[in-house]
Amino acid sequence: MSGLLKILDEAIRVIGGRADQMVTPAARRLQPTGERFFDESTAAYDRTMDIVPQVDFRDRYPRPADPSRMPLNNRMAPLMEASSEISEELARRTRPGIGTNSQYFYRTGPIYEGMENVGVNPNAFMQRFGATFAGSSPRTPTDRNLINSTMLSFRDEMGLPLDRPVLNQDAINDVGYGMIVNMHPGLTRRLLEGQDVFPTNPKPSSFEQNTLGNLAGTTADTHNIRGSIMSFDALYPGQVPREWFHSNDAYRQYLDEGLSPALLSSKTGLNDSLQSQTVRGQSAQVEYGPMAAITEGAADRLGIPYADTQSLGWFGMGADTGLASENKTIVQLLNDRINVTAQYLGVPQEVVARLYGEGKIPLLGVGGAGLMSMVGNQDPNAELEAYLAGSNTQ
Repeated sequence: MSGLLKILDEAIRVIGGRADQMVTPAARRLQPTGERFFDESTAAYDRTMDIVPQVDFRDRYPRPADPSRMPLNNRMAPLMEASSEISEELARRTRPGIGTNSQYFYRTGPIYEGMENVGVNPNAFMQRFGATFAGSSPRTPTDRNLINSTMLSFRDEMGLPLDRPVLNQDAINDVGYGMIVNMHPGLTRRLLEGQDVFPTNPKPSSFEQNTLGNLAGTTADTHNIRGSIMSFDALYPGQVPREWFHSNDAYRQYLDEGLSPALLSSKTGLNDSLQSQTVRGQSAQVEYGPMAAITEGAADRLGIPYADTQSLGWFGMGADTGLASENKTIVQLLNDRINVTAQYLGVPQEVVARLYGEGKIPLLGVGGAGLMSMVGNQDPNAELEAYLAGSNTQ
């Protein structure tokens, strides 16, 4: 068998293995053994800032041309006026997590070191990893986000369409790699090509920068927004503007009961989608910059990087904001998947890391009560419908 065919054979084994795992009872799915390929020590996380240039990218955020004329009846105005106070409250809420796992989600320095150790160009790998991880992140918990990104990396390296399954061309996705096909592949392609999507889609653009280990900016995602609004409401109970809610009923519920977790995470409760307006002839998500500034103000008070503060809020306030992602760093998520893939293929983790790093295979997911346990084992392609129905993600 030629080298190329052998590589393709291994990739097909992984994809088939993922499908097998999805229809295997959760208790019998492969689990990580605890053996780690990437270093998860605090010292390794701290080396991120030495490995990755920390370049402030906040000037790329879309901002309003006139801050007094913001979308939805200027609903950002009260938060902008109280930005300093909200930052102080957010700092108070997130300070207990400093020095814990919750702080280090974006500290990807160990990935650079590990890839270099197996002969993979770490910068080239991370550029593709950042694009595929960010491109497949919207409305997706981090575990499925990462597994989908490995499939997109494989398709890109093999010159395959990003929006078509590898094994079953009649399906929506390869089983177990359930991405949003009308969103994730196209966004990933734009990021891979280096297109500037900051004006229209700043969250994945910032997420890409943070994933690379550049912590000098903020990923203002759904949970970050909810956490900032929670902090505002703690300071000014009942004063969140009506326009932050989807309906009059939701707003009345807020006035009667306060900003409950149900309102925060419901599709019909808090309207946490940041709004756009035309700036210099281009649509721009102008609420992003002022919202990100709140977290950055908290970071200044805590004396830690901006991305670390967003990560602390993400996990520390996730029980209230409806976070569906497990409290694991990117390094830990990738370690789990390399370990499980190595078990399935019967090869050392170093081999899996090199093949994945070169884009020659995707990775298997981790066992447990995953998506198929919710939708049943009879129709693997139904996973997309189930996962599209969930909103409590990034």
